[in-house]
Order: sequence, then structure tokens, then C-alpha cells
Amino acid sequence: MKHQMVLLAAVTSLLFALACGGGAGSVKRDGDNTSSDDAANSTEREAIDIESMELARDDGAGDSGEVVKSFKTTDNPLHCLVKLSEAAAGTKVRVVWMAMDAAGAKDFDIAEPFEYTTGASEKEVDATVTLPREWPAGSYRVEASVNDQPPETLDFKIEQGEAETGKGGKG
Repeated sequence: MKHQMVLLAAVTSLLFALACGGGAGSVKRDGDNTSSDDAANSTEREAIDIESMELARDDGAGDSGEVVKSFKTTDNPLHCLVKLSEAAAGTKVRVVWMAMDAAGAKDFDIAEPFEYTTGASEKEVDATVTLPREWPAGSYRVEASVNDQPPETLDFKIEQGEAETGKGGKG
């Protein structure tokens, strides 16, 4: 079952932060699902990896739609689909969205890191980030990690005009 994580950057703090290159955006978390850790699931969770990461446009109903390699400034929200190697209750997924070079901000987290714990049948996490206006054009990165392992990264651009369509992948 797919769960959606929503990272909502507040207008004033994110716009100010992107313009000034500092600060942190506000975060709204929906659907936090926590499970108790038990010894049997602990070993299983340690072997779980990120199978793939893909970027996707919103389908207009809040779910992921068309898979893309980059976004348009008008795409909102942005989706990152993190597919796990297997489903196991208690798998901890962490997602961080960053502006690498956009609107004067360099290497800047555009929202607080989001941590999510999966349920027993969850093998995919849909992480989203929203800006209540057009996105500044520039270079961005999303990082995802599982169970405190080193993160996988996916670099992308937000550009004026039509975004390139195609299959994303692990960065």
C-alpha cells in the first residue's frame, strides 16, 4: 500500500530562506505510521535497501502521476517515489529535499527531513514537497535513506517550460 508523505514549505519562511540562503521551511506531516520494533523484524529490516527512486509529477488528485527526469516551475507538488527492496513493518525511511543552486540558495534543505516508518505491506513511499507558488528554476536534489543507511541521491532540475519525461533512477 502506498502512503504519501507531505512536506509543506510555508510561503514566508521558504521564500525568505530561498532568497537569503538560510533558515528552514515549515513541514506538515500526514500519515505518520509508527510500528513497535520487535526482534524478529529487526534483522529483516536491516537487509532492506532502496530499489529505486523516481521523480513524478502530481496527477491533479494529490497522487504521483507521470514519471519525469526534471520538473517545470509550475509543477506542484513534486513527488519522489522511493521503492524498497522488500516490505517489512518498521522500516524507517528518511527523505530530504534540497535546493542545490536555486534562487540564490546553495546546498539548502528546503524542508525539515521527514522520517516515516512503514507498515507490514508497504514497499513504496511517495514523498512530496509543495511550494504555494511557482518553484524557482534551478538545481535540486532529493536524498532518501532506509534504516539509517547512507542515503541514495537523485539530482534534478526545475526549469521553465516543458520538463523532460522518462524513467528516473537511483542517483
